[in-house]
Amino acid sequence: MGDPRRAPPTRAQYTTLVDLCAELIPAIGHMPHDEVTYRGETVRALAGHDELPGGSADQAKRCPGRYLQLDQLRADVRAMIAASAQQRL
Repeated sequence: MGDPRRAPPTRAQYTTLVDLCAELIPAIGHMPHDEVTYRGETVRALAGHDELPGGSADQAKRCPGRYLQLDQLRADVRAMIAASAQQRL
């Protein structure tokens, strides 16, 4: 629900997104800032559509939107992964 191009996500939405990414990204063997190869190009493991080759034909599109910054999301996911690892020790 919601559109981060038009309004910021609620706290619950953002927390859920961070939690989900913190589970899925390490499960495929990466961290959010890792560089991976996608369609022959190097991109971040956690990327928006406009960061992917051929991800959007609309040059003005900014995914996920101005109210959800990917660099902040990557940092928050990385912190969540680190906190989860620390708790397991």
